[in-house]
Amino acid sequence: MSEKYFNAQTDANGHEYVDLGLPSGTLWATCNIGATKPEEYGDYYAWGETSTKDTYDWTTYKYSKGDEEDELTKYCNNSDFGNNGFTDNLTELQRGDDPATANWGNGWCTPTKEQWKELLKNTTNKWTTQNGVKGRLFTSKKNGQSLFLPAAGCRWDDGLGYVGSDGGCWSSSLDTDYPSRAWCFYFYSDLYDMGYYNRNGGQSVRAVRFSMALQTLFDQVPQKVKIDANGHEYVDLGLPSGTLWATCNIGATKPEEYGDYFAWGETSTKNTYNWSTYKYCNSGYDDFTKYCNKSDYGNNGFTDDLTELQRGDDPATANWGSDWCMPTIKQWIELLKNTTNEWTMQNGVKGRLFTSKKNGKSLFLPAAGYRWDDELYFVGSVGFCWSSSLYTDYPYIAWYFYFSSDFYYMYYGYYRYYGQSVRAVRSARQN
Repeated sequence: MSEKYFNAQTDANGHEYVDLGLPSGTLWATCNIGATKPEEYGDYYAWGETSTKDTYDWTTYKYSKGDEEDELTKYCNNSDFGNNGFTDNLTELQRGDDPATANWGNGWCTPTKEQWKELLKNTTNKWTTQNGVKGRLFTSKKNGQSLFLPAAGCRWDDGLGYVGSDGGCWSSSLDTDYPSRAWCFYFYSDLYDMGYYNRNGGQSVRAVRFSMALQTLFDQVPQKVKIDANGHEYVDLGLPSGTLWATCNIGATKPEEYGDYFAWGETSTKNTYNWSTYKYCNSGYDDFTKYCNKSDYGNNGFTDDLTELQRGDDPATANWGSDWCMPTIKQWIELLKNTTNEWTMQNGVKGRLFTSKKNGKSLFLPAAGYRWDDELYFVGSVGFCWSSSLYTDYPYIAWYFYFSSDFYYMYYGYYRYYGQSVRAVRSARQN
């Protein structure tokens, strides 16, 4: 540890941080993500990406579908910059897209623009050399503790430039005037300020965390919903099994968003949903290559007697992580037995609201319709959510929860290739 951080503390994974006595209680890491010492440059990340790569441009950027700045697919508040006019109005990094959280754990995140401004307001700083490395040293006006940022340069295309002369560190905040850019702190020998950089470029990340007192206070406040390490919210409805239900569909960020549509047993979306595009058959409903318990429906008499989705074929697990899975038919039935529900409108979206009989907490399912061939049907009037359970009498279909304004029940009427919503669950032991 550098002698500059004479009161640095260490988290459970060995990452050091320093308390600069800031008004918000924010604690700052003593080195960049990917570094083990304050003077090391560490790794370079495109904004909203959680791993490094060889080339930093629009064609390799996770949230763009083109080679220009106007093809964004996430974090876009202006349709001029969105792919086919896409907008989602997300202006702060979600935890699942935060390289600090992804690499150091749930206690860490990329600082907001406001946290950077707070740091600048409550410290003095100077250009200096520390252990042979040039950068800026920030010293608290309140307690004298200090923080060093190395001039790590930046990445674009396949190059690395300005090392030793310039530094740039991402914030978690989008530049809402031009959503192809995000706010960052930039500095060199005779200037430092908040600015912005194209999201596809690679910059350093200096992580922050709550003060211990603030984290304890946050933990003590009763929460209607809880959040996993990747920012996915879930609610405890007090169910007998302890099953915890996600508050939104896979592919959505809010309960009212429809999210993505998946064929049963497939983990990614597609343009066309029919037998010819379905992963587990060669031609139709009697030609299955997986999840088949009757030879009449298997390819050349194939059977495997698999009646529940394996984790590798579960879109909840594939997209949200190993803590999550699609609910079984039994878990759906448990939800129905232990809640009341009503057809309603939430934030302008029609769907069904489920309210726990035990603790009064609630869960909203939007009427997202379904996908068939290349069309979307019944949006706003009917909802379809897969279970992980095969319908064993006819293995070309699977159980799902079906609802509209007039009725709701478990059903099995649609083929496995149909694109339907997925609402994920997790167990209480993973809470």
